[in-house]
Amino acid sequence: YIECKNYTKPVPLEAVAKFKEVLTLNDIPIHRGLFICNGTFSPRARNIGVRTIDKQQLLRLERRSYVIYYLRRLLYLVVSLGFGYCLWLSLFNGVQTSDILWIVYSQAKIIVSNVLN
Repeated sequence: YIECKNYTKPVPLEAVAKFKEVLTLNDIPIHRGLFICNGTFSPRARNIGVRTIDKQQLLRLERRSYVIYYLRRLLYLVVSLGFGYCLWLSLFNGVQTSDILWIVYSQAKIIVSNVLN
């Protein structure tokens, strides 16, 4: 549940409190609310229980999303090359595919967990 605002001044406590009240009236847990603004929040508005995201946090999230996107693309490429290499090994060198696939899968799983954390 998201509330987005375009404030030129810091978002006042009242705006976030209204959103919190709407969540409460609709039986939505407060921690599931997200208040986003392209400016800043007043100090009291940040500590009301609703998660707040300001302009700086939005920029960080945007940069992080690009990094994750390109890392995932790179991971798909590496995994695809790994499976192609496994296929080549099994067809032309007599290596068992199951052993190689398990190694590639295990390494890919480690890379994915590192990328997402």
